[in-house]
Amino acid sequence: MNALHVTYRFGRQVVGGAEHYLHMLSRALVRQGVDVEVWTTKTAALPPIAHFGVRWDNAIRPAREQFDGIDVHRYTTLNAPRSAVSLFDRWLSSRWRREERAVRPGPTAGSGYLGPGWYPMERYGSLTMRWTERRAGLVITDRAVSEVCFEAMCPAGLSGRFEADGHVLGTFETTGDWKLYRFPASSGDGVDGHIILDRTWQSAPDQRRLGIAVRGVGYVAGGRRRDLDLIDDHRAVLKRSAGEWIASLRERALARPWVYEALFFLLRAPLSPGMLWDLETKLGRYDVILAQMTPYSTLNYAVYLGRRHRVPVVLLPHFHLDDDFYHLRHYYRAFRDAAAVLVFSEAQRAFLAGLGARPHVVGGGGVDPAEFRGVDESGAEFRRRFGLGTVPLVLCVGRKAGSKRYDLVVKAVDFLNEHLACKLVMIGPDEDGQPISSPNVLCLGRQERAVVLDAYHAADVFVMMSESESFGMVFLEAWMAKKPVIGNRACRAVADLIADGRDGFLCRDELECAERLAELILDRPLARQLGASGHTKVIRDYTWDAIAEQVANLYRAVSGDAERRPVR
Repeated sequence: MNALHVTYRFGRQVVGGAEHYLHMLSRALVRQGVDVEVWTTKTAALPPIAHFGVRWDNAIRPAREQFDGIDVHRYTTLNAPRSAVSLFDRWLSSRWRREERAVRPGPTAGSGYLGPGWYPMERYGSLTMRWTERRAGLVITDRAVSEVCFEAMCPAGLSGRFEADGHVLGTFETTGDWKLYRFPASSGDGVDGHIILDRTWQSAPDQRRLGIAVRGVGYVAGGRRRDLDLIDDHRAVLKRSAGEWIASLRERALARPWVYEALFFLLRAPLSPGMLWDLETKLGRYDVILAQMTPYSTLNYAVYLGRRHRVPVVLLPHFHLDDDFYHLRHYYRAFRDAAAVLVFSEAQRAFLAGLGARPHVVGGGGVDPAEFRGVDESGAEFRRRFGLGTVPLVLCVGRKAGSKRYDLVVKAVDFLNEHLACKLVMIGPDEDGQPISSPNVLCLGRQERAVVLDAYHAADVFVMMSESESFGMVFLEAWMAKKPVIGNRACRAVADLIADGRDGFLCRDELECAERLAELILDRPLARQLGASGHTKVIRDYTWDAIAEQVANLYRAVSGDAERRPVR
């Protein structure tokens, strides 16, 4: 059987994530007797240049090479002018803000949350803050509120007003120094408030249109001062009810005008004429096509042209059920039109089946047991190399990006060090560029695969608190080293993978994470028990050969049915 795999990025240098999944799956399919070719771009990295836009670097020189039995073809990608990217990004961002403001959480626990109009949390040493957009909401659910306040600054010296329930409560002018702004309120039924600025500004090289920086939001009710948690925005509140959040994402996608779908498509391409020409002229050579992934457009190309040439297409979207970038109608249509869609959990299967797709559940990550044989299982070399001594190690592997919520892990480790010494080691590319000044953290950036494997064995506990994943393959790798793991309870895919209390723990925030870390560091028998249970699960369900066998059988089934499927 001859299979074509179409993807946005692929190469030897990729050691984690969705690209690693396709590499390992392709290699295992070759062992199953499938002849695999990969068509991909020359991209080594995809630096973001706007909220929606990325830059295709075309940094990989060989147009063709073969490794691990896989024939790899690479294509040049065009980049839209930065001025066009900036304009399209502003239009899309404006639409996204309007959609978010239209979605309101139901009744919530707690005293309040931040509404739409806030950029993600940023940390600078001990400083935690968020930038606003021109209009930023805050909702206070406590009753009898007599005052609302926030502490803010802005180098651009912006002025604005604070409104609550449609009434202006006061105006303010910011400076380059932090200042507390207070506004009297009179509400017996909570506050629906907004910070509204006269304008926004831009700080090179930051592409965002910024408002003011806020490091604290609070209010007075019943004579007592209370503070809102800057992490707790409306998205976090909605995500606590996964069904409510995901339903809102689907409703937004289905109601969005086509022009915004087109803009998103252009910004997330790749725009690769050579790949498109070969897809148009050479697809007839193959028995089946596998296309990867959202939120890029390679799967759309493959489905459209595969149907034109009557070649069955299987999609590997790595679909993040709880991420708004993954919910667009052109992806929904591709899912419906494909012969099959590979998904990693029952929740993903149910959602895509509801769209009219043909989902098939497979392992969302796999391991090659041979890769872990012969590795120094003591981790002593890793500790020696980085001067870590015998201190308990907490390991986090993944991109250093806001959505990975590494800030929660940093806070948890800082809390823990007030009573129990430990060190957090972070491995993965630095995508957000935000400095971490905590003395309890060692950021190693991107590392070779051998170093990553050594790190798993050196660690006492593995933690990743990402709030959006399609699966979470790094947990499998930690389990292969027989380590206990901690994940984010609010991430649907991770909560489906980790059996809470049996092979790891699920946590909601940094305080619960710190408690679980302390428990695992101090109770070594418990840590060994959870790690061993995870190892058993991986060997039973998540080897690459087991996953490849399922996929190869699916390839044979859809290619055998290709001639009988009607063209819609």
